Amino acid sequence: MQLTIEPTDDPDIPARLNEVVHRLHYKSHPEVFQPYDYEAFRPWFVVQLAKPTTTCLAAFLDDEPVGYALLFLREPSSPFLQPSYRSVQLDQLAVLPEYQGRGIGGLLLDRVEQFCREKNVDRLQLSVWITNFSAREFYRKRGFEPYLEHWERKLKR
Repeated sequence: MQLTIEPTDDPDIPARLNEVVHRLHYKSHPEVFQPYDYEAFRPWFVVQLAKPTTTCLAAFLDDEPVGYALLFLREPSSPFLQPSYRSVQLDQLAVLPEYQGRGIGGLLLDRVEQFCREKNVDRLQLSVWITNFSAREFYRKRGFEPYLEHWERKLKR
């Protein structure tokens, strides 16, 4: 079996593979997330992939999509930021459960880093839930470190 990682503009790939991560999010935070719904989510991917600042990298084992990374190129949009402050936001990364543990996620991240270098971007950023210990450890092993915390206070109604 041959693994390839290449850009795709096919919204079906991330819309279907998103189920892996989205079910985890919904299970952990049902007060925030809707249940996974391919028909409802696919149009969002259509819109995102039409933007010139969005890239989807898909991992194919032979011709079968088994993982993906959804990337947003961020340009400075504030007078407070340096004009050179550009980043790539890794919004989503998923590998089908039956293919996890085979290094595909790491290879996807390698390709994401290559994409960043091609775009002359030296900051790769992502968000991860505090309670997602396996993802946090995965990213920590890949050299990521926290640089900003988002805090929340639930208000009484």
